[in-house]
Amino acid sequence: MEEPTYSIPSSNPRNWLWILMVVIILVVASVGYFLVYKPTVKRETATIQLLAAIENPDLGSQIFEKAQNPISGELPETVASVPNPLAGIYQNPFGE
Repeated sequence: MEEPTYSIPSSNPRNWLWILMVVIILVVASVGYFLVYKPTVKRETATIQLLAAIENPDLGSQIFEKAQNPISGELPETVASVPNPLAGIYQNPFGE
């Protein structure tokens, strides 16, 4: 007894090409849609979060406020024993 063979009703390769093209276009369109219209943080939510951060300072902002500058606005004096050790080696062609 022979086993029955099953075939796809539309076995024309050209039809499969059209179906494949339609599927690819749908996938590309859906990915493009989700990339363009992806959910973002709304302005009201961002404003509320910013106000909450200002009202409740965290550890980083407390440390920043208490930090001290070791030189307190003044630069230490430097003594240049050698003005420029490379001054005679290279002559700038565009300089004076």
